[in-house]
Amino acid sequence: MKNRIVAGIRNDNLSGAFQLTGNTMHVLVTLLNERQYKSSKILIKEFQRTCTRLADAQPFMASIRNGMLSAADFAENLKKDKLSTEAAQSTIVRYLKKQTKYSKSAVERLGDVGREIIDPNIRILTYSSSGSVAQVLISARKKGIPFSVILSEARPMNEGILFAKQLSKYSIPVSLVIDIHLSHYIPSAHRVIIGADWISETQFTNKVGTGLIVDLALTQNIPVYVASTTDKILAQSFYPRETDSHPPEEILRTRSKYILVKNRYFESVPLRNGIRFITEKGILEQEEIIKLAKTTHSLPEDDNLKHK
Repeated sequence: MKNRIVAGIRNDNLSGAFQLTGNTMHVLVTLLNERQYKSSKILIKEFQRTCTRLADAQPFMASIRNGMLSAADFAENLKKDKLSTEAAQSTIVRYLKKQTKYSKSAVERLGDVGREIIDPNIRILTYSSSGSVAQVLISARKKGIPFSVILSEARPMNEGILFAKQLSKYSIPVSLVIDIHLSHYIPSAHRVIIGADWISETQFTNKVGTGLIVDLALTQNIPVYVASTTDKILAQSFYPRETDSHPPEEILRTRSKYILVKNRYFESVPLRNGIRFITEKGILEQEEIIKLAKTTHSLPEDDNLKHK
C-alpha cells in the first residue's frame, strides 16, 4: 500500500508543486490512519522514513522537501514528550492538517499580492502550468480586472492545455500556441509571470524552456515575475544530484538504435536583475530571496532513512 501511494506521487507529472505538496500531506495522514503501531518510537521512525521517501519521489520540488523536513522534525520533537502511540499519532495528524491549511492560505495571500501588478487590459505571457500563477490570475479576474493570457502547450505532458482550460472556466481569454511559437508573442506581452519548483540563492528551477522566455523578455524590457510561495525557497547546496530524466516514450515510442530520446522536465535559470518574485510575503527582490535561501536547510541524508 505504502509503495503504491509513494509511486503515485513520483509518477504525477501533471500536477503543480502546490497540489503535489498537498497530496504528500494527504498521503502522510492516510498512512498514519491506516496502520497500527506497537509504540510511538516505531511510529515516529516509520513516519520519518516515509517523509524522506516522499521528498525523494519529487526531488526537484522544494516545497515537498521543505514540508517533509518540517513534518519529520515535528515528529522528532515529540519523542521528548513521551506520548502514547495513539496520542503521538493524533498529534502528528493534527499538525499535518494545520500545515495543509496554512499552505492553502499562503497561496491565497500570494494571489492577493500578485493581482496588484495586473493592470486593466494587459496581456500576460506564462508557460507550463503553475498553481501560484493560476491563483494570481484568478484573483485578478474575480476582482473584475480585464486582461488576456498567452500560453503554450508545454509538451510532452501538455499541462499548458489543461491550464488554458482551467483559466477559460473563469472567462479569462487565452491564446494557446505551440511551445516554439511562444517566443513570437513575447514582444506583445506586458508581463511575463511564471511559476517555480525550487528557488535558491543562485537560481530558480522551472519547466524546460523557461530560460529562453526569461532571456527574451528581459532583453526587451518586459517585466518578469516568478510566482511562488516561500516554501519553495531552499538553499542551492541541497539541490538534487540526480539527473532529471523521464520516460522517453512520452515523446516517442521507437525501437530504432539510431534514435536516442532525451526527456527532461526541468531547467535552472540564474537569478538576475529584472526578475521579481510574487510571494505570500509580498513582491520580493533578488536580494531578499538570497537572504531567505541562505537560512534554509533540508532533510538529512541519513542512510537509515534514505529509501533506495
